[in-house]
Amino acid sequence: MPVIEHQQLINAPVEVCFDLARNVDIHTQTTSKTKERAVSGVTEGLLEQGDTVTREAIHFGIKQRLTAALAIGVGSLPGPGLAETNSTVSKIEEQIDGIQQQIVKMDNAINQFQMRRRF
Repeated sequence: MPVIEHQQLINAPVEVCFDLARNVDIHTQTTSKTKERAVSGVTEGLLEQGDTVTREAIHFGIKQRLTAALAIGVGSLPGPGLAETNSTVSKIEEQIDGIQQQIVKMDNAINQFQMRRRF
């Protein structure tokens, strides 16, 4: 199974990073090139424990839908504390952002290729 590892230092409190990572509106802004949008579940604002969001986007010329649920392992659950969990969530979101940026680049390359073929 492929493993993606990416680290980025953010000079902000973990709470700010966590809120940005679960903000549906911010996610929509950062994926505007693929026309990604929230179509059901929580479609704006902050995701809370147990919330779901279904997003729709066009990748490689194909309309796709993805449904995600927010699950935070804190409180009485065994495992890491809140700060460590928030840090892990932020790292995962950073990895996802990096992947989305690569997808946008691939979409752009495909669009340029298709435009060249038309002429």
